[in-house]
Amino acid sequence: MSGPASDRAAAAYAYIARIDEVPGWLHALDAHLLIRAASELERAGVRGDVLEIGVYRGRTALLLGFLPAGGERLVLCDVFDSDGPVGPYNAADNARWYDRPRAQEFLERFRRVHGSEPLLHVVPSSDLGALVPAGSVRLLHLDGAHDYPTVAEDLRLCIRLLVAGGVLVVDDYLKPHLPGVGAATWELLAGTPELEIIGLTDDKIYLAFRSGRAESLREALAAEVCVQEGWRVDRHWIHGVEIPRLIPRPAPGPDWDRA
Repeated sequence: MSGPASDRAAAAYAYIARIDEVPGWLHALDAHLLIRAASELERAGVRGDVLEIGVYRGRTALLLGFLPAGGERLVLCDVFDSDGPVGPYNAADNARWYDRPRAQEFLERFRRVHGSEPLLHVVPSSDLGALVPAGSVRLLHLDGAHDYPTVAEDLRLCIRLLVAGGVLVVDDYLKPHLPGVGAATWELLAGTPELEIIGLTDDKIYLAFRSGRAESLREALAAEVCVQEGWRVDRHWIHGVEIPRLIPRPAPGPDWDRA
């Protein structure tokens, strides 16, 4: 979908109102933050495609379909029910949590919402580097495999694909039953000074790449949360940088901010 930014944002917010119709785990707070991050990049003149690695049934992909501006594309990558190679950990993870949806089923759902199709690569993420040009993506949502070696490889790929000023959003970085995602994410941050944290939620970590605008992006994400009733922003410090934790729950008591 393309068109004026305000029209695309309005359509995206309308989708959020019925998001539970699509199986998956994207919650309203992160949906709002993805829209806000994309709009801030567009406002700053950061151009590039929108990419998701790991589609499942498309709850997040359908939202991302509203975010590309004119001349930009939504690019998606998932093995779906193909026979693409996955490691033993990923095979066990898929068997336990996922029901291997068909790519055609997803595309039919996408067409019903958007009237068009994304650029879909039904391949393992390890093949994506040969299909997507380096430095061509401004917003990248990573929600693929959960084992440490694959996530570490995916994150290195993400860095290659992002434009300067782009935003990387990593799902499941904090889940105790998926420690490989967190280990690979924090390792990448420790070794990549070009990445800066701009927000944390219960589900996702938001990172700016070679931005120069990390502080304004932090403020924008915090502002998006502050206008929503019952949501709040907590402040944390990492290496002297104030990082907003964005929480879809009210403060536990009247003295919370003062404490």
